[in-house]
Amino acid sequence: MKIIFFAVFLLVISLTFTQAASATVYQYEAVLDAGQEVPPNASTATGYGTFAFDSITKILDYTISFSGLSSSETGAHIHLADIGVDGPIQFTLPAGSPKTGSTVALSGAQETALYDGNLYVNIHSANNADGEIRGQLAEKKCLTCGNFNGDGYDDLAIGVPFENIGAVADAGAVNVIYGSSAGLHRFLSQADQIWTQDSVGIADVAEYGDQFGPSLSVGDFNNDGYDDLAVGVYLEDVGAVADAGAVNVIYGSSAGLHRFLSQANQFWSQDSVGIADVAETDDQFGTFHAYQSDL
Repeated sequence: MKIIFFAVFLLVISLTFTQAASATVYQYEAVLDAGQEVPPNASTATGYGTFAFDSITKILDYTISFSGLSSSETGAHIHLADIGVDGPIQFTLPAGSPKTGSTVALSGAQETALYDGNLYVNIHSANNADGEIRGQLAEKKCLTCGNFNGDGYDDLAIGVPFENIGAVADAGAVNVIYGSSAGLHRFLSQADQIWTQDSVGIADVAEYGDQFGPSLSVGDFNNDGYDDLAVGVYLEDVGAVADAGAVNVIYGSSAGLHRFLSQANQFWSQDSVGIADVAETDDQFGTFHAYQSDL
């Protein structure tokens, strides 16, 4: 009997650890504005939220910032409904900006709504009691394409913002797979790459929770014929300023993304010399960015 009990105990422990090891964290974002309200209003306020959903605990972590409300905030919630439809409140959010916290475990219906894009953030104000700005939660896409080595084939950069770098949890990384006549390939064009803030020659260092790689942009920033990669590090601390955010830029060359062959990589923040404004707590500079040629 003791042997059977011990075997069952080991099985339970094994299943528990297997389940814990298989947890997946899904990233979501929400861009808030008045145009998504039902009906839309004339406010110029904006907001942005990032969310992380744990598939085992069913808990949704959030960080939501906003600015420019036409009057004082009177409430904020996560609702359940599709785009263009008002829906019931699911979770009440704390007052102020930024809002950081976690929900209780999502129900099955709430989890399905999250996956289907049917949860949204709504921020209410004195002038807009039904909501001044709203944004639908959408899965974050940490992918972008560019021709980093100039061979005529597009290459794929993939953000892995929750990658652990050695013992540094959630420091983040970016994988690059190069294109070829046979499509994306690890050998035919050139070896794939993984970039982190601990890569030799890359500015700054990998730190806990920086999340290097959740937002990526591609452009030929120095007009040398090779695409370059901008990597958002929106939870980067700048000096003693927590979560001020930064952007690393790695330049393309005949050998692909390279820290030396084209020109030195760059590290930009709102404290960089000549950049407007200053780094402030929770600014999250680099949360999203876009490339437009010939700015």
